[in-house]
Amino acid sequence: MNAGDIILINFPFTIPTVSKVRPAVVIAVTDDRYRDLVVCAISSVIPDTPSKREIVFNSTDDDFNQTGLRANSVVKVDRIATLRESDVITRIGKCSPRQWKLIVDAFQNLVSV
Repeated sequence: MNAGDIILINFPFTIPTVSKVRPAVVIAVTDDRYRDLVVCAISSVIPDTPSKREIVFNSTDDDFNQTGLRANSVVKVDRIATLRESDVITRIGKCSPRQWKLIVDAFQNLVSV
C-alpha cells in the first residue's frame, strides 16, 4: 500500500466496539517495523456545505474513475485511524495528483495553528 491508495477497510468509530466497512484513503505508511496504515475515512454522505477538512470527489470529475468509488464521496481528513495492512479488504483505486494535493492542503489546514 502507498499514500493515495483508496482501500476498503473495517473503519473504527469513536466507540471502540463499533466499526463499518467503508472506503478510506491511505495517508501514510508508518516508518517502523509494523508498516501500519494511517487512513482517512471516505463517506458517500456529502454535507450541503463541506468544511475545509472535507474533500469532495464528484463522479463528474475527469479523474473520478481511478478512485474506484461508486458514487460522489467526501474524504474526511479529520477522521483518522491507524490500522494494520492485513486489515485491508481490498484496494479499489488511487487518488489522482489533483485529488492528493487537495487532501494534503486540507491536512495542512487541520494541523495549522
